[in-house]
Formats: sequence, C-alpha cells, structure tokens
Amino acid sequence: MDASWSNHLQKLGGHQTDAYVFQLREPRDEVRAAATGNILAILDHLAIIRVTGDDSEVFLQGQFSNDIKQVTLTHAQLSSWCSPKGRVLTQLLVVRQASAYLLVLPRAVLDTTLKRLRMFVLRSQVSLQDASDSLVCLGFAGAGSSAHLSQLYTHSPTTDYAAHIAGDVCMIRMPGMSARYLLISSPNTFMSDWPKLSESQVVTGNTPWQWLDIQAGLPTILPGVVDEFVPQMLNLELLGAVNFKKGCYPGQEIVARTHYLGKVKRRLYKAHINQSNTPLIGQDIYHSTANDQSIGKIVTAQPGPQGGMDILAVIQREAAQSGELQIGPSPEQRLQLQPLPYSLDMDIP
Repeated sequence: MDASWSNHLQKLGGHQTDAYVFQLREPRDEVRAAATGNILAILDHLAIIRVTGDDSEVFLQGQFSNDIKQVTLTHAQLSSWCSPKGRVLTQLLVVRQASAYLLVLPRAVLDTTLKRLRMFVLRSQVSLQDASDSLVCLGFAGAGSSAHLSQLYTHSPTTDYAAHIAGDVCMIRMPGMSARYLLISSPNTFMSDWPKLSESQVVTGNTPWQWLDIQAGLPTILPGVVDEFVPQMLNLELLGAVNFKKGCYPGQEIVARTHYLGKVKRRLYKAHINQSNTPLIGQDIYHSTANDQSIGKIVTAQPGPQGGMDILAVIQREAAQSGELQIGPSPEQRLQLQPLPYSLDMDIP
C-alpha cells in the first residue's frame, strides 16, 4: 500500500486488521450505515492489475469469459478467468483507461492471478503490472451518491457498468439496491479531493461494500472457492459476465456445453443465518435430511445490519427448493433463503 495513503487512512482513526485492510468502526455498524444512508467506503480489499501493450486486447480476449472488445472508456465489464476445466479462478472488473486496461480483483488472489496470467503472455506485446500502489479504489453508495458525484465530477453514470472519466478519476456504476459507484484514482488525487468526497458520507471500511455485493447477488471468488465452480453456478452469465458468441478462452468448451445442454443443477443463492460468527469461505452446506452429504458451499459472508450473517452460497437447485438447509447441526446454522434481485430462470441472449 502506498505510504501516504496508509498514513491518510490512519489519520481517519482506523486501525489495521491485516496487511492491507483498515477498519474504522465495528463492521456491523458500518453495514447499518450502508443500509440506511450514504457511505464512502475504503476498498483496500481490492487490487488492480494494469495491462498495457499493443496486443493487450487480443491477449485479454483470449483469456476471459466476456467480450473484451465491448470495453470502452464509457463502459466497464464484469468478467471471469477460468481454468481449463471451466472453473472460475477469479472474477474481475475490466476497465479501460486511455491505452491501458485495468483489472480490478480481490487482493487476496492478486499474486496467484498475476503470476499465472503472465505465463500466457509468451511473445505477445503485453505487460501486466500490479498497480495497487499507484491506483486505489473507493466505493460510493446511497441514495444521495449520484447527486454528490455529479457535483464533484460533472457527471455520474446511470446504468450498470457505465463508466465516466473526470480528470484523474474513473467512476463505474455498480449494480445494487441503490446507487453505488466504484471510484479509481491515485492516492494523491483522492487525498486532495477528500474533504469534498467525504462530505455528507459516512466513511467506512470495505465490509459494507462487500455486504452490498451480497445484496446485489454479485459473488466474490476468494481462496477457499477458487477453481470450484463453472461461471453459471455463480450466476455470472445472468450478471452479464459471460459472452457465448466470442472466441475461445480457457475452459470455454465446458462453459458453453453447460449453457447449451440445459438447466444448471447448482446456482448461487442469497441467504441469512442467525449465527453471529462468520462462516468460512468454502464451508459445506447440508440438507436437513442428509447431513453426511454436501449440497453446496459458502461463497461469501458478511454481517447483516440487524444481526446474523448474510451470505451467498452455491447450492443444488433441487435441494434449495425443498426442506431445510444448514451448515451445522444447530438450528441457528440453518439458512433462510432470500430473493435475489434477478431471476435464476431469466433467458440468456
């Protein structure tokens, strides 16, 4: 992390919880702020890979599940990178910045993703660099966010994944239950703009942003579920992260076969658990009538504003439609399924 940015965060009164995450107040209190008002979230759990070179578009087109040719200065793109088995290694946001591409992904999988991507460069005119010190991410969310950003940067995008560049700041509209935006810029720019950025916003760590991802039905691939699921199990084609008409990429045949053969047997579901402890990423889920056989796995979990934990989990569709689901023997570990903001049966173009 950039030293000046780290010092800035410490002056806000936060404390470091690990190598790169600062926490400003109790996570559940921050989630409550996101559920009821406007927040400015420090997204230090995200990292950025900058991709440059004459062959950048061709290289990325041959690696990711979405059509990179559709990424422009005014449109970012959700995509995924799969193993040859068609399982998702990482999910990422692809952003255009002048002649470069920015890949926004969880910092927890940065090193392995960067190392493995570089293996495929070969003779291509492509450079992949960790840009996480020179570029940082902030999250704006809440009913007043659009107006606030329009005052600061002359415009705020109005449709999901629409992008707008204002000087050194790139903003992307993200899906959610209310307006929210991912902002990317240098630490110096954000520190200079901080008084206006933080005006009328509750400054938080990254927990409420990840909770908003859960509310949007947007999964995050972290260690524990890497290389576990094909994109359809994570609803990624429903979220616009898979293009079935583009050319080949790692795992493309399996992803396409899953699509054209019919109904996906496992899907990503949103649920709530009354327990206070955060379940482990990748923890098994069981059906109440068969506690010895896993029928799903936890993908991500964050504190709910009113208690318990809100989660996203990949679960067998048949099991999710009948009986009770749980991650342990006690009643408080039973999953209460909640509606997603999109249909699991929506048509795919």
